[in-house]
Amino acid sequence: MRSDCGIKFAPLIKCLPVGIDSSAISFQICQLKMYQRGINKNLMKDEKGFSIIELIIVCLVIAILMTASIPTMQRSLQLYRLETVSGLLSNRLTEAKLTAVKYNRAAWLQVNTTNRTLEVFTTDSSGTIRVGTVVPIPSGVSINTTAATQVTFTSLGRNQSASSSVIKFSLSGTSNCKSITISAIGNIAITTGC
Repeated sequence: MRSDCGIKFAPLIKCLPVGIDSSAISFQICQLKMYQRGINKNLMKDEKGFSIIELIIVCLVIAILMTASIPTMQRSLQLYRLETVSGLLSNRLTEAKLTAVKYNRAAWLQVNTTNRTLEVFTTDSSGTIRVGTVVPIPSGVSINTTAATQVTFTSLGRNQSASSSVIKFSLSGTSNCKSITISAIGNIAITTGC
């Protein structure tokens, strides 16, 4: 036996007691099955995606988090610039020191504040020669011009100056600064603060 909703009821109908109308029961079962199918279809429709309100709330939360993190990112970028300059200066000073020892003659780092460059020089029989490439100083960083702008190393890798040389640099518009100290024996130390 088959109802008009497409469900087989033969096993169920055979077990019914005598005197019960099998067509009424099959009709009710058919309605129950169709009702369950309708509920399942409605549930499936609700699970297909996000509502517009949920999307707006997520976008607002992301926007608030990004707005709160912008000052932190800007400060991190500024400190990164300061770290970059300290690394550049330290590397170029080390290059000048190693050049002096390698060629057994004086070599020096020239901090050119006009062109905003770092250059290493040494001398040979033909005169002054540049060692390596010219390294630009990143924008937003200022070099203190009252401090040393040239550091010369002897052939033994020592600072030619009898005392320590100090190169100070800072981020423009902030109080963040660093200094590099070159001791009389040629040790290079980076310190935070001026």
